[in-house]
Amino acid sequence: MDDVVIKDVRLPSLGIISPVSFSVNSSLYEQTIAEQIGELSLPDIVCVRNPTIKTRFWELDRHFFFNNECPREHAAFESIIDRFSEQTKPCSMFVRDFADLDELVLLSYFVAHEHYATYKRINSGTDFPNKCCGYAASNIFCTLLDMGFSNAVYADSNKGHSYVALPFVMRDSGEKGFIVIDPTSDQMWKNIHGPRNHTFVIFGDEFEYKTDWIIEKDVEKVIDGEKCEVIVVELSDNVAGGADLFPDKVIDGNLIKNKIEEGFFDYIAPKILDSLYKKELLDAKEYFKSAFENPVNVDVAFAE
Repeated sequence: MDDVVIKDVRLPSLGIISPVSFSVNSSLYEQTIAEQIGELSLPDIVCVRNPTIKTRFWELDRHFFFNNECPREHAAFESIIDRFSEQTKPCSMFVRDFADLDELVLLSYFVAHEHYATYKRINSGTDFPNKCCGYAASNIFCTLLDMGFSNAVYADSNKGHSYVALPFVMRDSGEKGFIVIDPTSDQMWKNIHGPRNHTFVIFGDEFEYKTDWIIEKDVEKVIDGEKCEVIVVELSDNVAGGADLFPDKVIDGNLIKNKIEEGFFDYIAPKILDSLYKKELLDAKEYFKSAFENPVNVDVAFAE
């Protein structure tokens, strides 16, 4: 298969030829991207004061909808309203063939790679990616929505971790699957060097996602005068011996659109998306069932 070209970066094809689940070799693609653009690889990037940001792919004001606890101004979200003007129910995306899937997977990975690099350059107050899954996933989710992935969902596990999923249906065979993008995956491992920006494809209508991540205990704290439950997590001593991180709840573009139209982002400074909608999060299994019954064509901005 031909290389996949995203803007000025040429990525080797994944060589998908059958409906077999797999993970992107993130170390290989990190090295490939670094060599082509002449910049540091992800682990070597450090924060600099007043950096000149070149994401090479997506404008920074779109790329970062949330920076720590603060969302961008309302105008940054307006294109999402346009994308969802006629969509009112869960959907998956049609994938034409394996070559199309190859491009979509690498595009999703590249978005996560760019986010990771950009965040490390501009933030000195956090130990990214540690404890950053919420707003990292929020940014990837909103960026993919803005690009045209109307099937994108913010996937929230009650085990204390969040990431992004793209349910899809192969047009010819009807085979169902997911592209999963975890922008803070490297914090999830104790006994091995886990992948950064873990991006993987699972065929089927559900998936299992296990790392070393487990729940240690639930504790009760008083925050702003109110009692609330706080999940405390740790890493297991067993490789991939942690909890299954398949999401319990999801947020989709339609919910985001409704909140934008309500002016929610005009005055709320959320830490992470799932804290915005505690009562409005959608049941993941029910959502995916409905999404697979409604595959749609997506118009993705492949290079911007």
